[in-house]
This record gives sequence, C-alpha cells and structure tokens, in this order.
Amino acid sequence: MTGPTLIISQPNVASFKHESKSENVESLSQLSARFSQFKKEVLSSTNLEEGYQQFQTFKTNLLVEFRDANHSINWENLARNPNKQHFIVNLNNTIAESLNDIEKKLATTLYGKLNVLTNAILKNKDTEGLFRIPGSVSAIKELVKKIKEGQINNIQGENVHTLAGALKQILRDQTPHLLDAIKEDLLNIETPNVNEIKTALNGLKQKDQAILKTLMNFLSEIAAHAENNKMNAANLATCIGPNLLTFKDGLEQLAMTDKLNTLITYMIQHSAEILN
Repeated sequence: MTGPTLIISQPNVASFKHESKSENVESLSQLSARFSQFKKEVLSSTNLEEGYQQFQTFKTNLLVEFRDANHSINWENLARNPNKQHFIVNLNNTIAESLNDIEKKLATTLYGKLNVLTNAILKNKDTEGLFRIPGSVSAIKELVKKIKEGQINNIQGENVHTLAGALKQILRDQTPHLLDAIKEDLLNIETPNVNEIKTALNGLKQKDQAILKTLMNFLSEIAAHAENNKMNAANLATCIGPNLLTFKDGLEQLAMTDKLNTLITYMIQHSAEILN
C-alpha cells in the first residue's frame, strides 16, 4: 500500500498523493479539507485493521508534523529546498484533534492493540524471560483496560513483563481466537512446512493474516535475541500458542498442545517465508 505524501512542486502549489489519488493543494485550508476527507474514509471503513495501517502510513509518510498553532505554510521556503525530507506544517486545532480521534478509535482494534504493545515491548527485547516471567496481575488488568479504551499514550514506561502479559491477555480475549477459522487445517499438518502452512493461512480473512504477520514477525525479532532474553522460538510458542486457538475442553488442549507448539515454533522461525 502506497502511503500519502505532500510534494512541493511550485512555490505556491503542493501535490497531495494517496494511493491512486492525486490532487494539488494550494493552501492550508485545502490540506485541512483533504485530511478531513481521509479521516472520514478511514473511520467509515468496514475493516478498521486496514484503516489503522493506512493511518500509520499516513502519519509516517505525509512528511508533515501536525501542530496546534495557526500558521500559514511558507510554500516558497519549502520549495527552495526540494531535497528536504521532513518539514513542519503548523495546522489548526481541528486537525490535531482529528489525529487524536482517529488514533483513539483505531487503537481499539486488535491490530491497533498489538501494534502498540509490540512496539513498546521491542524497546526491551533483551529482557530475560519475556512472556515467561509473569507481570503483576493487577497491572496487566489495568493496562488492558487502558488499551481497550484507546489510551495508547499511557503505556510508556510500563514494566515490560506487564506489557507482555497484556499482549497475551488481549489475544486470549478474542472471540473467536486468531487461528480458530483454520484450526482443523493447521492441526492436520503432520510435519510443519512452508507450503502447507501458507495454504492453511489462506483460509484466514485478510485482516487476520495481517495481524498474524505482525505477531509472528514480532516474535521472530524477540527470538533473534534469545541469547540475552532466553526466549527462543520454542519457548515463545509455548507462551503464545495457547492464546491463538479455542479448544473444546482441557483434554483436547492437552492432546493438541505439543502439535500446536511445534507449528507455532516453525511459524516463528520461518515467518519471513510464510507471511512476507
């Protein structure tokens, strides 16, 4: 997916481009209007997980830093430096508030929750016992509540084991669980291999494939630091696997645990081949 960009082409004209759309933006008010349209498109989408990804791309690639002040864009100065990669455009409060509105709503999707948590955990990826050492039960409960309410700016500084525990809890709270739709296909794989797993994953909805990709790439990055955190792919699979499938009862889970752990271990180890 191509992200939006703001390209300075003339002293008084900028071109706003997003996906297949392209239009000239000659003033701050036009940029504001275009942003409002983008907000409406994202929030009215039936696939909020995809909308969340678009929004992250929008913020990253627009090359505009949103501010609360009310200043005009000095198009001429920007045009004199076409090689400049980042510049600040001061926008009005309406756009600043819109950013917060979108962020808050989209962060309540499963993709948004995982994205927030994985980014925070990766800052402490060398911590020993990630996902194995339990965090405080009360702290995890409070953090999950914050994230479900879209309070994603309030998780900085949280203990990494609390973050890991919240990630597991959020996966566990999903109904259905992430891999339920392809449970039978996955568990029928005798020996894990890239082709059979990819075929099984085709049975997932596109948004769930995107979520799984984010999760497995994240776990692969954690496993790459196993020398420090002592959490290789097998250890991570043991901690995460039970949160990805629904079992009829404890007996079924006990019977399938080894096979599930083997599958998830393989998916972590081969995430680039299977999901990218």
